[in-house]
Amino acid sequence: MILKEVKTYLQTQRQASLSEMAIHFDIDADALKGMLEFWVKKGIIRHTPASAVCSSGCSCSQKEQNDLYSYSQQFGSIPVHTR
Repeated sequence: MILKEVKTYLQTQRQASLSEMAIHFDIDADALKGMLEFWVKKGIIRHTPASAVCSSGCSCSQKEQNDLYSYSQQFGSIPVHTR
């Protein structure tokens, strides 16, 4: 799987959890997390930790699997000027 597929998936879905994407791409969540972090560092994808999503009483055994990733449309709206 290439990085562009991950970005395209989130462009289409708008947001997904780490576990949803791991199932979709049939890949280990830790390997996928590394790919997602590439786009997070570039500002293309936003990462929301499960702790910010789950309520304080959440009893999830694998909270990081529920981390949300969403496509940031910020860069799509920046006009490009040529001279």
